[in-house]
Amino acid sequence: MSSKGLSANEVEFLKGRIEKYRLPVPDVRDAEKALHVLSLSSTTLENGLIVRLVVNKGGHPQEVDLAFDPVVTYEVINVLKKAGLEMGWLDSKGEVRVAKSRS
Repeated sequence: MSSKGLSANEVEFLKGRIEKYRLPVPDVRDAEKALHVLSLSSTTLENGLIVRLVVNKGGHPQEVDLAFDPVVTYEVINVLKKAGLEMGWLDSKGEVRVAKSRS
């Protein structure tokens, strides 16, 4: 990988890996056992992104570091943006929508 991006072979390899390990879509029942994110920070690297999360695990904050390659990063961005727009959490600029007061 160069600082200008991935080669076509690298992209195909990473896409294939995503498909190889793709999981079933979670449903509402999975929310009960999911780790809830309390905070995050991140840094970019030449080969991807590192995200440090603080999650609530058993009522206690715990740090978790996740490494994302560029293809997974792209997928995560699209999943989050699509969900935010469909559910009305985000406006068309990608900003968190603030509810209007009912006065």
